[in-house]
Amino acid sequence: MATRSIQAPDIHFLNSAVGWLELGNLEEAKSDLEKISFLTRYHPDVLLIRWKLHARQKDWFRGLDISRALVRIAPEKPTGWICLAYSLYNTRQTAEAWLQLLNAEKRFPKISAIPYFLACLACQLGKTTEASRWLARWNSMVGASDLKESARKDPRLQPAWQEFDDALLESGAIREDAPAPEFEN
Repeated sequence: MATRSIQAPDIHFLNSAVGWLELGNLEEAKSDLEKISFLTRYHPDVLLIRWKLHARQKDWFRGLDISRALVRIAPEKPTGWICLAYSLYNTRQTAEAWLQLLNAEKRFPKISAIPYFLACLACQLGKTTEASRWLARWNSMVGASDLKESARKDPRLQPAWQEFDDALLESGAIREDAPAPEFEN
């Protein structure tokens, strides 16, 4: 389904809200979002910025409502599914976040953020072997070593790294004498 473009003046209010959000001025961002016409407030681009605003405010239940609307209005966009899973996770609905993201992975197999977050969720659910598999999938999708190093520092993934490293050793992808990963506490 093609999404209609946002017309003036709403596009200006949206761009202004994005700018305020990037500058960290959440009140001004909210004020500009409220100036957007009623129907345009349900445009996927506007919903995403509204979700980002609530995420920055740690208002996860409001973010959950917005992400559900985003998935209903634009199911073809992976961002809505990722926002939904993240909101569910932050409202302590980890199992539901897991199920929603598994569904999203089938729809969007080339989006690297999905296997990464699936690995995080699997760790939270005590599924370290599954987390290790999702981490391996993510690892095969991204190339930048700095991304991989930042993932090594993600405490949500710590339980899966040992199994992941063991699998890499078994496959010969890394040497046994390679330095052990360090985790930040």
